[in-house]
Amino acid sequence: MLVDTVFIKTYSYLKPKHIYRQALHESETDTMVRILSMSDQEHTQRRAALADLRLRLQADARRKLRMLVEPFLPQIAERHKQQPISQT
Repeated sequence: MLVDTVFIKTYSYLKPKHIYRQALHESETDTMVRILSMSDQEHTQRRAALADLRLRLQADARRKLRMLVEPFLPQIAERHKQQPISQT
């Protein structure tokens, strides 16, 4: 994931191990050339770190959604008992 300074300030949960950061003085082309010169191991480590972050963020989102929805589940279940969902 190639990001610039503005992007990294907005998405503060992204750390250097997750991204390829474009320096202020670099063009996109310069950044890509620098990235292409990195080792396969470094690319693999960054991809793995980003994949781990994705899984953690998804788990956090599921947990937060569950906390918001669970209090309403009994009411929803009761409504469905009273008004069956039409099968069209």
